[in-house]
Amino acid sequence: MKTTGFFQYLDGVTVYGGVLDALGTSLWDCKKSGKNCPSGTTFLLLLIALTPMGFTYNHYLTDQSVSLTLELELAMIVSPSRPGHSGLRVGFGSGSTNVSIQGIQCGPGHGISIGSLGIAEDEQGVEDVTVSNVEFTATSNGVRIKTWERNSKSFAKNIVFQHIKMKMVKNPIIIDQHYCFVKPCPNQESGVEVSNVRYEDIDGTSSSTDVAVKLDCSKEKPCTGIVMDNVNLALQLVNRPAQASCNNANGLANDVVIPFTPCLKRDTLMT
Repeated sequence: MKTTGFFQYLDGVTVYGGVLDALGTSLWDCKKSGKNCPSGTTFLLLLIALTPMGFTYNHYLTDQSVSLTLELELAMIVSPSRPGHSGLRVGFGSGSTNVSIQGIQCGPGHGISIGSLGIAEDEQGVEDVTVSNVEFTATSNGVRIKTWERNSKSFAKNIVFQHIKMKMVKNPIIIDQHYCFVKPCPNQESGVEVSNVRYEDIDGTSSSTDVAVKLDCSKEKPCTGIVMDNVNLALQLVNRPAQASCNNANGLANDVVIPFTPCLKRDTLMT
C-alpha cells in the first residue's frame, strides 16, 4: 500500500489548501469493466483544509500529534461509483493531545473515533480533544470512543463533543470498550481509562431501530465523569422513542437528555 501522506510527532503544524485527486471514479469504472486494474488508494492521512477527491477510502488519522487543529469548510468528495463505499473516517490514535476538529460534514462513512486504544499494554492515551460544529449524514457511527478488550495503561480523557447534527446515523453516541477487530478475541475487560467526556448540544435522528446512545464501558475501568447536556436523539425508521444502553459508566445529565440514560444522574446546577 502506498501512503499519500503521514504525520507523526507533530507540534503546532498547520497545512492549508490544495487538492488531492486519487482518480477513484476511474478506478471503479475500470473494476466494473473486469479489466486488470491497480489497487488504488486505500487510506488518506492528511491534515487541515486539503480537499481529497475520489479516494477509495478516506481516512483522516493522527498518531501522537500535539496541538492540532483540523478545520474543513466543505464535505469530502468521494467516488460515488464505489460499491459498498465506506466513506469518510476521522480517527485519533494513541498520543494525540490538544486536538480541535471543527466544521466537518461527514457522510457516508464511519464517523469520528477516538481510538481504537489499548492494543498494547504501555500505549499512550488521548486527551484534550474537542469536536465541534459537525454534521453526520448516514454514517455507521457519529462520535465514538473505542478501546480493545485487553489490559492497557492507555486512556481517553477530557473529550468534548459539541454542537453536532445527526441525520440517519446508526450509532450517534457510542463508547465501545469491548472492541475486537482481529479474531479470536481475548475476551478480557479493557484496561483503558475513559474519563471526563462531555456531550453537549447534540440532536438529530438515528437509523437504528432501538439504541441511539450506547455506553459500553469496562468492568475493570468504568467510565467516569460522563456528562450529557442538551442531547436529543430520535429514531428515524420506527415510530417509537430511542433507547439508551449503559454499562459500567457514571456521570451527570443536564438540561434535556433524550433518550434517558439510566447511569447518569440529573444535575441541573452543573454547567
